[in-house]
Amino acid sequence: MNRIRKITIIDPITDEKSVYQIRLLYEGKDMENNNLCFCGSGMKKKKCHPDIHEKSLFATLLHYYKELDDESKTVQNPLCKKGCNECCESTFSVSQSEFFMILNSLKITDEIAIYKAKADEIVNNKYEMPDKCIFVDDYTGACRIYEVRPLVCRLYGVVKTDDNVCEQIKNNQHIYDTLLTSSSINIAHNTFSFDNGIMTTPKPLIYWISKLTSDGDLNSDKQKRLFEAAKSYPISEYLRILQI
Repeated sequence: MNRIRKITIIDPITDEKSVYQIRLLYEGKDMENNNLCFCGSGMKKKKCHPDIHEKSLFATLLHYYKELDDESKTVQNPLCKKGCNECCESTFSVSQSEFFMILNSLKITDEIAIYKAKADEIVNNKYEMPDKCIFVDDYTGACRIYEVRPLVCRLYGVVKTDDNVCEQIKNNQHIYDTLLTSSSINIAHNTFSFDNGIMTTPKPLIYWISKLTSDGDLNSDKQKRLFEAAKSYPISEYLRILQI
């Protein structure tokens, strides 16, 4: 709740004191930022995700990502190790909401132009697709967007496999049989269907990035409004704009 606070102002000429009451408009926001972050990290919101509304689509995604990651950690002797990128193929699809999450991360690190150029080069040269995802670091082999990696990257080789997974996973699939599954996810199409009915058509990650403007911005007013709503407003606002 906002508070009323008294302040005293002294006239520099007459020395007359005047007392005013002011309403602290932003105190509620400050108190919210001192609470634990919605994502489940255990950190205060102001140190973790201060710019994301706690009831937004981003918040829901981050919370769900945390649940998946925590469940994955219960696997004894996991086969996927840090630095392994055998499953990180160049072409895979993500939902619009997941792309927005990645885009927000790139805005923070100011690396959009780098990946926009890479995506354009791939799209314009259709017959020479790279072997790896553009977010795989060329030197370390690590994922450069690991914290906001999409659903397919969190599930692939864990609760979802096909003939393209590496031999380590293919030969030991029984290890992952007890991992988290959820009816709120369409694993086959990598889309989310929350209680309020969010569904988005998946498209290749390279496609989403290539559609950005030359300065790394979204290319339509509706897309910009959806992005802002996904980050800064409750999910209901995202749904409202989506249906326009």
